[in-house]
Parts: sequence; structure tokens; C-alpha cells
Amino acid sequence: MTRHGFRYVMNKLPATEEKSVDNTLTGDDLELKSRVGYGANFDDPSSGGEPDDPNQDYLDTRSDDDRSAWTARLSGTKEPVRVTLPDGGEMAANADGCIGEARSRLYGDFKTWLTGSSIVNTMSGRVHALLPKDPAYLAKVAEWRTCMAAKGYRYDSPDASTDAVMAELEKAKKAGEEASGRAARRAKELRIATADAECDRRVRLSATVRDLYQKYWAQEARKSESAILAYRELLTAAIGRAKQVVRE
Repeated sequence: MTRHGFRYVMNKLPATEEKSVDNTLTGDDLELKSRVGYGANFDDPSSGGEPDDPNQDYLDTRSDDDRSAWTARLSGTKEPVRVTLPDGGEMAANADGCIGEARSRLYGDFKTWLTGSSIVNTMSGRVHALLPKDPAYLAKVAEWRTCMAAKGYRYDSPDASTDAVMAELEKAKKAGEEASGRAARRAKELRIATADAECDRRVRLSATVRDLYQKYWAQEARKSESAILAYRELLTAAIGRAKQVVRE
């Protein structure tokens, strides 16, 4: 971008990152859920916004023509490269522009990179879509539901309890509740999340999901084994190139 007369700032990653709450694979993390609940932040009703983007701040000072030129140079303007996923879906990305050029330089074969990365990055979604149909998963959810009902909470599934808490957060944001009201909701969230994790552990819901996840991941990976192996080779070579760039 600099060579073409534009400014571009890489967003910095946070020095430390709180563990995220994953109600599917780690719903039995009692320590985390008893401390952060489902990740809703009732202490700040305005939470959830996007972090500041220095590039957007820069673009806000430029003309419309400059903004269009900046975007074209960054993202490219040519017909994108397209690949087909195992489920019939399609992914596309530009091989030109600064991002595309950097990817081509780093990975060598742009289309092989796009194919492999698209398959790997969408694998989790395909695996998750298979879980609700598995009898072992459905049986564990039923056991979890019975356990939660015994604690006074009636939700169809862990996702339903999470959705209910997040709906409360949206309600709090819109209503502009006072701190005391938000504190009460926060306490309620922690009670529900803690009960959720306790029941999850008791019936081994997340433990079962992790086993099923590995099974279905392997199943999906076999469908695209050659593309994934080629992608892995590109990543290995890219690490060497990246180290060379850093040394330079």
C-alpha cells in the first residue's frame, strides 16, 4: 500500500485474550462459566461494538475518489478466483490487490491456497451441522434438559439458555437500565451458566460432543484429503518465507 501512495495500519492483537465461551465443545468449563457466564456484559450496555479501526479513521479524512482507490488497491478489481467446496458451496477471493499479491507471494499457488483454506475454515461449520442429527447428541441434550429442570431452569438446550441470556442483554441495551438492574441480570446470567456447566458435566454432554466432533471432522477431512494435504504443504513453505521476510 505504501508503494502505491496509501497508508495502511495493521490492527494490533490484544496482549492477552479472555477464553471465549463455547457452549458446544467446552460447555462443561465450570470455572469459566461461573466467572464470565455466557460472555454477555451487563456492566456495559453499549458493549459488543467493533473496536476502533485506524484505517477507517484515515479514510474518513480522504475524498470519495481516494477512498475508492484505496479499497481497489487493497482488495483488487479483477475477476476473483473461485473454488467449489465439498458441500457445493463456492468461495471466491481476489488474487490481485495488495492482499491478493501478498497471499500469492506467501503461499505460492493462490488457487491451491484458496481451495485448502476454504475447506479447512468451513470444516467446523459442516461438522457442527451434523451434531444435532446424531442420536448420541440428542440423548445427552435430553439428559441435560432434565438436569436443568431439576435446578429450576427450563430450556430446550444449552443454545436456548444462551439465547435467552443474550436476549436479556439486548433488552437491557434498548431500555437503558440503571446499574442496579444490570447487576441483577448479570447475577442471573452467572447462576444459569453455572447450572448449565454443572449439568453438562454431570451428563457428559460436551464430552460426548468432543468425541462426535473428532469423528465427523475425520469423516469430512477424508472427503478432501488431497486438497488439505496440498494446503498443509503450502503452509509449511509459507512459514519459511515469512521467517525470511521478518529477518529482512
